[in-house]
Amino acid sequence: MSFQWPHWSLVAVLVLAPVAAAAFCEDPVTGVSGYHVPLELETKGSVAIVLGKVIQERKINDDPSDPESFLFTIYTVRLIKTLKGSVPEVFTLYSTNDSARYSMTAGETHLLFIRAWRYKVPAADYRIDSCGNSSALPAGNTTIAKVTAELRRGANAP
Repeated sequence: MSFQWPHWSLVAVLVLAPVAAAAFCEDPVTGVSGYHVPLELETKGSVAIVLGKVIQERKINDDPSDPESFLFTIYTVRLIKTLKGSVPEVFTLYSTNDSARYSMTAGETHLLFIRAWRYKVPAADYRIDSCGNSSALPAGNTTIAKVTAELRRGANAP
């Protein structure tokens, strides 16, 4: 008895689809991939919006025999400027290791839209929405101007 490839392909899709679904930005309403959180929503939904400098990047490995394999990264960030909310002068961020992750490198400065994180991992205070508006500087300078204007409008709203 021989197996047919279409049958096995279907099994692979059904088994791997839930894993792949977590690795891209999916619209919460339509389910379509390629979603980007609108700036206004992320500005309102973030507990803090800050400029911060990455001072440490620590990859958390799930298999000591494979140093290239890691589940997530904990970034330590030094606060430079607060646009909204409050965070400690030095804080940590969680970033999962998937294709939609928000990557940073020690020494870089970023505009960060910070979310509270209910699924705490030891040594991670907050998280960043990989599908959001956080960005490295100077590329994020335009977004800083938009956020500042958005926050001013919100402060002046009735």
